[in-house]
Amino acid sequence: MQGFWAGPLSEAVSTITGMSGAENPIAVAQGMAQLRESVAAAVAALKGISDVAFQLPSGEIGEVVAELGELVAFGNAGLVRMTAEAEQRGVVEASQSASTAGWLRDTVWHLQTGGSAVVAKCAAILRRHDLGVLADAVRSADVTPAVAVTIAAEFDKIAPELAELADGTGGAVLNLMIEMGAEHGSGSVRQLRELLLAQYGRDGAFQDEQDGKHRQVELSPGREDAGVFRYELTVDAQGRAVLEAAIGPLSAPVPGPDGEPDIRPVGRRRGEALIEVCRRATAAGGQVPTSTKAQLYITITLDDLRNATGAGCTLGSVDSGGLLGPETVRRMACDAQCHLVSASTAA
Repeated sequence: MQGFWAGPLSEAVSTITGMSGAENPIAVAQGMAQLRESVAAAVAALKGISDVAFQLPSGEIGEVVAELGELVAFGNAGLVRMTAEAEQRGVVEASQSASTAGWLRDTVWHLQTGGSAVVAKCAAILRRHDLGVLADAVRSADVTPAVAVTIAAEFDKIAPELAELADGTGGAVLNLMIEMGAEHGSGSVRQLRELLLAQYGRDGAFQDEQDGKHRQVELSPGREDAGVFRYELTVDAQGRAVLEAAIGPLSAPVPGPDGEPDIRPVGRRRGEALIEVCRRATAAGGQVPTSTKAQLYITITLDDLRNATGAGCTLGSVDSGGLLGPETVRRMACDAQCHLVSASTAA
């Protein structure tokens, strides 16, 4: 197995690694013909890897898996790079295919069942001057094509809401997206939007975003299912913070009279807590409730609160870490009994 792996496969890793870069020292020194030979040899070797995998010592399996992962990563980067080259040279346009994705499906049979659209969109990123740092990350296989496509889409969505791009804000935002995508994938990149708006957005951008989400608050009519009624509730960030603060203490496990554990599932405890909150509010009528008030903790700097900039952050509940717009924090403070806690910047 060592001889099998040390030959064409190890050579292919270094060869394809060089091919993915903007300047390819291997292709320059040895020519594309030898590069293609190395790739073809690697493909042939991989076709037989299942027949000899059992020969590999257990202590070396991790190393081989890592090298195969590197081969796949730079192979994907090379696929994107060559697709962009085909578009630039007019190869795709001269074909019978209606689109780059169609050309890829006709050319790479592995992409016939999916993946061609991602490669095509990623190839388009390499042609965009405003996404040069992302294009470099694709070529160096720091991010996968799928993650790169997500980053480009999310950046295009947030770019109009950013502060003046001339001060480097756009580059800072893009670099943060790339870093997050490389480490944690597409889902985490999408979750960055609110944080980036709060930190880099134009004045009021984050608050406008939250005000727009408030219009999506909705509670469906109960739908009966064999004597059980199912509701669907959609809330915005403010609604979630208030809801979690209200039901959090009531949904904690309650031991039995003899100390036995609470066997109710989390979902049931939360549902019963919500019903109890509604029951207490209904029983109070117009009177002042006698039960303990829900406590919601939010941190925000005094300057952000005064100037309606940045964002507040919730603490101490399931919603801990949630972001709230500065105007949202001020409105919530008007409806609550507030306790000011000053954190000295010198501490």
